[in-house]
This record gives sequence, C-alpha cells and structure tokens, in this order.
Amino acid sequence: MGGGHTAVMTLASMLRRTAASPRAAVHYLNEDGSRQAEPAGELMVTASRVLSGLRAAGIRPGEPVMVVSARNREFLAAFWGCVLGGMLPAPLAAAGGIRSAPIEEKIARVAARLGRPWVLVDDQASVRGAVDCARILRVADLLRQHPADSFHEAAPTEPAFLQFSSGSTGEPKGVILTHANLIANMEAMTRGVELGENDSLVSWMPLHHDMGLIGFHLAALYRQVPHTLMEARLMARRPLLWLDALERYRATITGCPPSALALVLRALEREPERPRDLSCVRLIINGAEPIPVDLMQRFMARMAPFGLRPAAMFPVYGLAEATLAVAFPPLGAPPEVESLDRRELQENGRAVAAEGAGAIRFAVEGAPVAGVSVRIVDAADRPLPDGCVGHIQVRGPNVTSGYWRDESATREVFCGDWLRTGDLGFLRNGRLCVTGRAKDLIFVNGQNLYAHDIEAVAAKVEGVDASRVAACAWRAPGEDRERLALFAACAADEAGAAIFADIKRRIRRTFGIEPDTLVPLRPAGFPRTTSGKLQRYLLRQRLERGEFDAESARMAALVAAEEARRAVKVMPSTATECALHRLWCERMGLAPDSVGVRDDFEDLGGTSLDAASLIAEIERHFRVRLHSEVLAANPTIERLAAYIDRHGAALESSRRPRFAG
Repeated sequence: MGGGHTAVMTLASMLRRTAASPRAAVHYLNEDGSRQAEPAGELMVTASRVLSGLRAAGIRPGEPVMVVSARNREFLAAFWGCVLGGMLPAPLAAAGGIRSAPIEEKIARVAARLGRPWVLVDDQASVRGAVDCARILRVADLLRQHPADSFHEAAPTEPAFLQFSSGSTGEPKGVILTHANLIANMEAMTRGVELGENDSLVSWMPLHHDMGLIGFHLAALYRQVPHTLMEARLMARRPLLWLDALERYRATITGCPPSALALVLRALEREPERPRDLSCVRLIINGAEPIPVDLMQRFMARMAPFGLRPAAMFPVYGLAEATLAVAFPPLGAPPEVESLDRRELQENGRAVAAEGAGAIRFAVEGAPVAGVSVRIVDAADRPLPDGCVGHIQVRGPNVTSGYWRDESATREVFCGDWLRTGDLGFLRNGRLCVTGRAKDLIFVNGQNLYAHDIEAVAAKVEGVDASRVAACAWRAPGEDRERLALFAACAADEAGAAIFADIKRRIRRTFGIEPDTLVPLRPAGFPRTTSGKLQRYLLRQRLERGEFDAESARMAALVAAEEARRAVKVMPSTATECALHRLWCERMGLAPDSVGVRDDFEDLGGTSLDAASLIAEIERHFRVRLHSEVLAANPTIERLAAYIDRHGAALESSRRPRFAG
C-alpha cells in the first residue's frame, strides 16, 4: 500500500487519494476515553471550508500562514485548508498555562520573521499580544464557509509547509519542507516500521511538532490506516489515559519521548495497581538524542506485566531539517545498547566497549532509513572511521533545501549536499549511535563531558528525579574559564543541601571534577520544548545574566555546612547501626574508629565485589533479603540502618522478607 507514485505525489493529492478510502479516519480522543471519528473524506470537506475562508480573506498560494491551535480537530482543518490552497502553513504551539511566556516569545519571533503573516487560531488568547490582531482568523469562523470547489495544483518541488525549530539558541528557524521531501520520508518511514492495513496508531504528540504531524498523522494518511489523536494537554494532566487508549483501541504503534516515559512512571507510582493489556502494541517510537538507557529499561520492566514485549521499544533518530526520520533500528528485536568506556570517549572520542562503574551506555538508533545516507566527520568535515565519535551529517531526498529567508543559516548548515545536524555520534557496522548535541558538550578541566552523562550520574542520588536535573557550562562575566552548573528539583534548605552534597560526591567520584554552581529549582522550572526536550541554553542564559546568584550562593553555604557536618565522625548509636558498623569494618578491613555512620561506602574504598559480599553478610545477620541496589541507594551506615529499621513490621512477620529497595 502507499508506494508506487511517490515521484509525482503531493500532500494534496495524497489527501484526495486517501479520502476515497473507507478505512482511513482520524479519531479524536475525549477526556473520558471515548473518541470521535472523522473519516478522511470528511476531513477533506472540512479543510475545503477553511480554504474558502482563506481565499475570502485574500490569502494567496505561497503565502505563509501561522497555525496556532491547541485543539487537534481545529488544527488539522486549518493545516489542510492551507495545503489544499497552496498556502504555506507554519505550525506553532499555542500559548496558555503557566509556561506561556516562552511560547508567546516564539510566536512573536516567528511572526516577525514571516513578515506580518495571517494567523489561524482556535482561540484568540492562544496568541495573546504576540501578533497583529488584524491578521487573526478564527478557525471556527472559517468552518462556516461553503466548501471550495477547486484546489491548488502544487508541484512536488514546491514548499508544503514550514517547520519552525528553536534549536539551541532560541532563535526560531523555519525549515522549508517540500512535498517531495515529505513523501520521500513518509515512504521510508512507513516501510521502516512495516506500516500496513492491520495497524492502528495512537499518538499524543502535539501536531505542531514534526513527530506528531508527520510521524503519525501524515504517515497514517499516507498508508490509509486509522489513527487516534490525543491532545498533549491531556497527556500532561492524565498520562495514564494514553495507556488506557492503547489498550481500549488496540493500538499497534505509538510514540513517547523520554521525558514522557518518566511522566508515565511517576503516574503509575500514584495509581493503585490494576491490570492492563498492552500486548497489542508492537512499537513505541522513542526519539530524543540521546535516549537514556536506564529510563528506557525501567519503563519496559514496568510495562512487562501489561504484556508489552521488550522488542516494542523502538529508539530512533531524526530531525526537522531531514523532514523527520534518519535512522531506525531493526524490527522484532529489543533495543541494542552500546556500553562504552567513559574516559576513552571523553578524552579520545573513541567508542570502546566497557562495563562497570567506568562505563556509559547509549541506545543504538539503527541504520539509515531508505534513501538516506549518514556519515561521521571531524570538525573540518573530514570523514571518520567506524567507532570514532564526531559530527553527524546526513543527505537524501528528505533533507530540506534550507531555512525560510535565512541565507546565512542555510549556508552554515550545509557542507556541499551534506546537512550538518549539530549532533554527535558514531557508526558501527552501519548502525548509528547518537551520543549528544555538540552544543551540550561541556569542556571543563581538560575533559569533554556530555551534559546528559553528568545528569544521569546525578540522577542516581536518592531524591533526584532523572527528568528534573540539568547540567550546563557557563561563563561568569570577565572570566575565561567555563564553570559547571548543576540544577536539581529540590528545596533550598538543609534537605536540598544533603541532596546536592551527594550529587557533588558522586560527580567527583565519576568525573574527577565538582560542579562550581549548584541551583535548586522548582519541578516546573526546567525549560523544555513542547516535545519535552530540555532547553539547557535557557538555564545558561539565566546564569550568565546573574538571575541565580542568590540561590546558588545560599545553596553553596548550605552544602558547605552539610559537608562539614559529614566530616565529623559520628559513631553508631542504635543496635542496627552497631551491627552494620561491625560488618562494614570487618568486610573492608578498617579500624572501627576510622568509620563513621555518615561515611560513604565508596569513599571508604568499597568496591562492587565488597558490596556484593556485604549485602550477603547483612542478609545473613538480619535474616532478610535485600534488593541488589539497596546499598547504592543507601550508601552510609546511617541511611542503610534507617532503611532496615523502616521495614520492622516485615521483619516481625517473616524470617526472610523481601524488600523492594
């Protein structure tokens, strides 16, 4: 299905073809879990009503039109109305809620770049004061028009729409996507996942985002398969509604970036246990660079009782400048993971296999999709051999011709016909492994460190949420050297200082450096794109403007006090602490007066072998069974004793209780 005429197809001709299919339909998910169907034929009629309204307003083919709608049904009517008329839709997130300011700013910047464009909205408040009110059209008003009886006949090489991306600087750039770019990439994507007549898609990804619009809506229409759309605001408020929709409508393919995986896991912790059947799901498309392996594996382990197969997790790589998809892993196998020597990666840029404490893990995104080529180059654009980390470049029929009215940015992004992605990674046996964004590489004390690697190490500290921690380099006014800043969601008090002291120790142990700046943030204080990607550059900008000076100074003082407190040897005071103190000293051959109950196990020289033996001895002594990670989560005698004492009821009820850890 779907292929055969890709050389001459456009989005409009694709919709006209799909409108004749009795099976192709968009289903809109309601808050109660029910859904409303809009067959593809009805969608075309709805869009043609919008087109009549656009023409009545005097909008001409080729003219850019901002589409700013939070409601999926209105968004699609507006988007397709523009496409059928040859106008150039530019999808954008709608403002609203507590994080409106960055969205409003982007809307204003895009409007300035497009030059006083027309704006289609479902609610005028969604653009607030960011655009010229005289150029705003409400989709509901346009839907009252009679359907248009003629459509623009676009050439495949004409622009179909503009995908605006802020990148790592906050300056929006309009990626020009032609009909040919889109059809080529949809053909490659749908072949790559073997999308066919037995499939059904569910997506909550916002339609102004390339994954939501192209990866699910357009791809489903291209292959004429039904798909269910859930609004992103519902996912944010009720993430388990997504799981319920997968089960209820027997979805085979869905998508979820890492930040949303964490959201679902947190929601499941709050929900009373109940059975679900997700055996129907064959693929969860997971795209963000790089993909946290620990989070991915925790999510799959949590979903296993629901019947979700390990091979369903599908880590992919793509970007707006390549329409969407660049690399997919093979179907039918669990995600491949590269475990690499962290020091070799940092110092020499070589991907050398390693295990244990000195290793860093990456998900492998797979081979380039059909028609796409990928290469790895050094800073001078010279190709590198397999296993060497460098800059990722791509080329193919899906790659944009450049940015809307931005010749400078277009020149910078190309090396001949190769697109500079701005990402780092390596190739091995034809498969791509993304290691991070070039702009998120931190150079401190002669080391190249990945921000996400520092964040992953910090997230191993108890009390740190992996989705609410950020690392970035910054430079104070008048200084030449870069500082390392670490943000975490915690209180600006003694409890937060204890968390930051643990983070400092773990980062020092892993990387041989310490963060210069420690900043506590509210959970909502981490800036993200609408698809959930962390925007570290915004935190860096605020640091350099001095906005966090007071918070970081107070936290530095609190952490210093916490570290001074820990430096004092505190001897055991409870029966549990005394027993653990004796076991620790015996196992590691330490004098009892040299070990305090607040000393960290690894700081005392404890190894993974010591940990395994110590856990076995503790189990024998206390007649309990402990999770293998309990010592990593409670690395001091004080904390481990408190952990054991908290399970006193279990100790009384069974000679060998099992602790969750």
